[in-house]
Order: sequence, then C-alpha cells, then structure tokens
Amino acid sequence: MQDSDFIMEDVSYQMNSDRNLKSPSVPVTEESIVKSPDTPVSLAVQTLIKALQEDIDFAWSYHCNIAMAFQDEGGDYKASNRAAARFMKNWADVDTTKSPRYFE
Repeated sequence: MQDSDFIMEDVSYQMNSDRNLKSPSVPVTEESIVKSPDTPVSLAVQTLIKALQEDIDFAWSYHCNIAMAFQDEGGDYKASNRAAARFMKNWADVDTTKSPRYFE
C-alpha cells in the first residue's frame, strides 16, 4: 500500500464571482475518504477510543475539554455538559454522564 492510498482525494471547490464557497466539484463519498481501516490515524483513533471506554476518568478529561470549548463560545455549563456528553457518546460510545463528576 502506498502513502497516497491514505490521502483523501483532492477536492477542488468552485468559487462564484462573490468568492463564496460553492459545492465541491467532486462529490465526497465514504469510499473517497476511508481508504483502509488500518491506516496509522485510524489505528491511533481506535486505540484512543478503547482507552476512553476503559477509563472513565480519562474520558472525563476529554469531556471537560469539550465542555469548556462550548462554554468559551458562550454556552452555559448545563448545555456544555450535555453537549460534551452527547459528543462522547456519539464519537466514542462512552457515557460520561455515568462519571461521579457529572452534573447539570
């Protein structure tokens, strides 16, 4: 397998006269993005997700960083915690609401 196999196809964007971004001229499909489940990045993400699932305290540290980014953008702490918990569940299948530190 070559390094180029892991690189997403170059997607060129057409610009209108106002320089606003239009739709990609090449459709982006799952097949064009995911070349192999065994890429170095994929393996690293799989390892990270496994570690998050096995260690609620480690997962909690990610949850907190995600929640703080939401608060930095003006979200309140309750919505920030809910958003971070939703992200962690959707991304890594970790329910951070089960942490003893979780509150709303």
